[in-house]
Amino acid sequence: MVTNTVNRLLACALSGDTASAEKLLHIQDDFADYYASHEDSQKLLDERIGILNTYQSFLARGGKREYYDLTVFPYFKNKAGKKKKWNQ
Repeated sequence: MVTNTVNRLLACALSGDTASAEKLLHIQDDFADYYASHEDSQKLLDERIGILNTYQSFLARGGKREYYDLTVFPYFKNKAGKKKKWNQ
């Protein structure tokens, strides 16, 4: 459960959400007992934080975020124009 949360925080942080980035960098404080007894999760957390730090460094040196057009894939084709009505 904690590792899934870390993965979601990383995805949001890489998309530019600064609150998620801060939470990811300090999640070990919130779950100190968990990480003390789960070395494998600690390694995964360290890896995810390393990815975030590397990406932030890339952006700080003038790198730019790129967003990809998913409509080139058959599953996503024509999905952008359709809106779901949640009350139906």
